[in-house]
Amino acid sequence: MKTLKLASLCLIVAWAASAGPADTVSRDWGILQGSDTLDIRIQGRKVGTAVHVMEVTDSGRAITRYTGIRITPPSNMTGLGKLHVEETRMYGSDGVLRRANQTLSSPSGVSGWTLEPGKKGSWNLTVVTGGVDQTREVKVAAENLNVSYAITNGIEQETIEPGNQWRDTVFELSSGQSVPVSIECTRVSPDSGLYWFAVNNELTNRLETLALDTAGRIFYEEIPPFFTAHRLAGPGGKKRPDADSASQKIDFMDLSRIPVSRRANPKERILLELQRPARLHPSVQRFYLEHQRGWMLRSPESSCSGAERDSLSPKHRKTFTASTPTMQCDHLEITELAESVRGTDKITCNLAAKLNTYVYESIDKVGSTTFSSALETLHAGYGDCGEHAVLLGALYRALNMPARVVLGLVYQSSKKAYYYHAWVLVYVEGKWIFADPSHGKFPAYRDRIPLVVDDTGSDAVGLSRYIGRIKVSNISYGSRGDGE
Repeated sequence: MKTLKLASLCLIVAWAASAGPADTVSRDWGILQGSDTLDIRIQGRKVGTAVHVMEVTDSGRAITRYTGIRITPPSNMTGLGKLHVEETRMYGSDGVLRRANQTLSSPSGVSGWTLEPGKKGSWNLTVVTGGVDQTREVKVAAENLNVSYAITNGIEQETIEPGNQWRDTVFELSSGQSVPVSIECTRVSPDSGLYWFAVNNELTNRLETLALDTAGRIFYEEIPPFFTAHRLAGPGGKKRPDADSASQKIDFMDLSRIPVSRRANPKERILLELQRPARLHPSVQRFYLEHQRGWMLRSPESSCSGAERDSLSPKHRKTFTASTPTMQCDHLEITELAESVRGTDKITCNLAAKLNTYVYESIDKVGSTTFSSALETLHAGYGDCGEHAVLLGALYRALNMPARVVLGLVYQSSKKAYYYHAWVLVYVEGKWIFADPSHGKFPAYRDRIPLVVDDTGSDAVGLSRYIGRIKVSNISYGSRGDGE
């Protein structure tokens, strides 16, 4: 699932945006200047490169940080597509962030985020995807270079020791959040000339590893369980040994599979157990019953028959039929397509199923790295589960049918495991019902475990907080502690 892949890739970018408390002390920002090129690897296999550049100009009055990532997986790796990320952040002479932009390009399209100062100390975050831009106000975009300076200066002065700690903040563009980050020096290796740090990004609550050389330049990054990034040459200019194993085939998504020997039968419920610090997301609590071992999944709606179960206020109806950066339901191409597929049908479950079938049959099943928008998917004509979900969600919303995108897990019997997935929640005939356009299922009432309901794509990066921290099992309904 591309939202998961994109989350992991973007975390490689996140380190250098350090932001301790701002101050007005004059600093020689020139010590931050430099560039690094790293190989990005999965299980020792090179899949791309990352370039980090810090440039200080105008006697320290302007500082620019550039990061470029190119992902071009080898032919024997599945589940990971081509991707190009470019990010530029600009800071003033006080080291405080002034503006930032990021562009993600893949075969399915281009998406961009731009952060600029707004009115009265606020910020404007503009998202451009599928050729459509949407701007929203951000109250706080806390980020400066003080911690980067402190660490680089400490390395230069040889005062950094194991146990030294820093608190930091990075503004994450795709989610529009200022994210706290904690950093600790874990060891100093005089022989190799490397300083090792543990970095915890609180958006994902996942411990990352970073190694800097004696100039404060990045030598190694690790984002478990997916990526490592190594400088092309080690300290002293020695080329790092190549770890490629060309004969081994790798399925990228197998790195986050959750093995379960069989699917739940009709007399069983699915039990979700979360290892701390992962917690059940508030957006999906309605789908679960509390259990003494975790959370037991309620049975989702299996048909439209029966009495209405969920009332929807006018406010929520308006929210869940509005256009978003990923579901451009008010765009002419989307509205015309929705009306064309609808024909003379009324707003019923039959129409919901008809639209689900249309997306399933018209969009080719091709994996991609980015989380594309409805328009990009429509233009490209292909995609994986995320592309199918945003297009179907946009078509539903274009017909004034409330719809939301669900990020979670789906069971694959052939692999005896759950994999990360995306599908749609649509409100029709007084009920919220799952629709899965990439699998052609409506209602999709079995084998799916919701983790996040995300209408804008801003929570996709947070999905990575669950990787390696989920256990799924099947239990008999009515077993002790099921909350009923």
